Amino acid sequence: MSKLNLETKGGVQRRHAVLAAVALVALAGCANTKVAGGAAAWSPVELKDGDVVPANTDPSRRTRVVVLPSDESPSAPRGANLAATASAAVEAILGSGGVEVVERSLAGRLDQELKLAEMKGTGAYAGPDVADYAVRVVMGPANGGSSFQPASQFKNPLNGQIVNVPAGYTHVGTSNMTLRIYQVPSLKLVESMPIEGRVSVSQQPSPGNAIGLVKQATEDGVKAKRAAVLNEFSPKGYITERRVKEKASIFRVQLGKQTGAKTGDSVEIVTLQKVGNSFDEVVLGKGRMSDIVGNEGSWILVDDEKIASKVRKFDYVKVKHGGLLDGLIPANLTNMLK
Repeated sequence: MSKLNLETKGGVQRRHAVLAAVALVALAGCANTKVAGGAAAWSPVELKDGDVVPANTDPSRRTRVVVLPSDESPSAPRGANLAATASAAVEAILGSGGVEVVERSLAGRLDQELKLAEMKGTGAYAGPDVADYAVRVVMGPANGGSSFQPASQFKNPLNGQIVNVPAGYTHVGTSNMTLRIYQVPSLKLVESMPIEGRVSVSQQPSPGNAIGLVKQATEDGVKAKRAAVLNEFSPKGYITERRVKEKASIFRVQLGKQTGAKTGDSVEIVTLQKVGNSFDEVVLGKGRMSDIVGNEGSWILVDDEKIASKVRKFDYVKVKHGGLLDGLIPANLTNMLK
């Protein structure tokens, strides 16, 4: 499915795009999340033991991430401070998804040791245990500018009327960057995520502010990766109980509001299977967070009986952000409707 074109010139077109997006949200919200009668009204079913019993199943443990400062874009307008804009946008995303954002001042010498590891290709962090992951935004090219568009006219093919388009400026801002994610204390690079942001505004009476354009492009680019970023840090919620009603199943999971879970979230169910002397992660299928979501424990719904029958005790779930609507709906819906 292609993304909606939200950079249109007419207010009517903008409204149509937003209304279509809102309709998609309504359709996506139709999946049932109700545990009818509450969990007590469902019949308990014994869960078989899994191949692995985790040593720590603490449901209150959030993933700790520190966002380290980065160098400025080499081509950004002077004073744009895009690196700070990008880092702040990443921190805002993490904070909205149940991740514990660690104060940079607490990271000690992690920043220096990570820079050494980046140069040498190897290394490890030997300082205090302050984070599970370190994130750095590496800024790339960023440009902003305006171009003059002379007045023009065209014939409307629907009614044959002549439409006059006044002269004006088109402003464009672009910003490129890479989000790098490292495990701590190993400082192993686990993800390198390219990000490109672009904003375009037409029919303006005067040249635009290049700094404002590239800052907006930087922020929009990071925000567009919200689901991908949060999926990198989704906490595990271990399954401890199963109940059934007809062909549907609910499972008690050690995952809740404290770690960012909420009703309607899609979850991926994973089991660990022993193969020789090691264990393989196998995705069994998907479920969704029900309307019973506590601070440290919740119930998930699984409609597929075949998937439910494969689940074992201490298999785990992870919230999966994004999906069909990811990237379709802008953060500023209110502005789009103006």
